[in-house]
Amino acid sequence: MQAALPDRYEQAGLDRTLHTVPSDLFVVVDHTGHAPVDGWLIPMRDGVQIALPTLGPRALQVLDDMYASIAARADAGANLIVDDVLWHPRALEMAIAHFADRDAWLIDVFCPVDIAVEREQRRGDRAAGGAALFEKEVHRHGVYDIRVDTSALTPDESAKQVVEALYVKPAPRAFRELRSRTAL
Repeated sequence: MQAALPDRYEQAGLDRTLHTVPSDLFVVVDHTGHAPVDGWLIPMRDGVQIALPTLGPRALQVLDDMYASIAARADAGANLIVDDVLWHPRALEMAIAHFADRDAWLIDVFCPVDIAVEREQRRGDRAAGGAALFEKEVHRHGVYDIRVDTSALTPDESAKQVVEALYVKPAPRAFRELRSRTAL
C-alpha cells in the first residue's frame, strides 16, 4: 500500500501496538474456563488457539489508547495505513468512536477461510487456529468502504484496487454508518 499510494503513508495498527505491551498482560491457558484477567486471556492447546481471546479492562484500554493515538496522529496531518482486526465488539465501538468523524476508510481485506488458514501456517508468526476462529467475528459487522479479495489478486493488484477505489469513491462512510446502527 505504501508504494501504491501517491503520498507518503506511515503504518500503524494492532500488531505494532501489541509488540509494545508488557508481556505479563498476555496470559496463555490450555482451557476455556479460566477466570478473567486484566489483559489478554488466550486459550491455547498444543500450540493451537482453541478459542478467541478474552479481553480484560487493561487490554481494552490499550486498544482505546491505540485508536486515540492514531486519531491524534491523523489530526496532526499524518497519513496512516492502519492494520487492525476489528473482531471484538467493544474494540469496534471504540474504533467507530475515534474514526467516524474523520476521513477514515474501512477496508475489508479478506479471503476464503481455507486460504487464510494456509497463509497462517506459512507465515509462522501466528498461533495456529486463529485465522479460523477470527474469520466470522471479523466480518460480523459487514460494513466496509472498500472490499478486496486477496485470494483473487496479488498483493500489488490488491493495493492497486484499493488506491483506485479511494479516488473514485465518495467520502468514506463505513464508520459513520456503523455509528448510526449502534445509536439505535
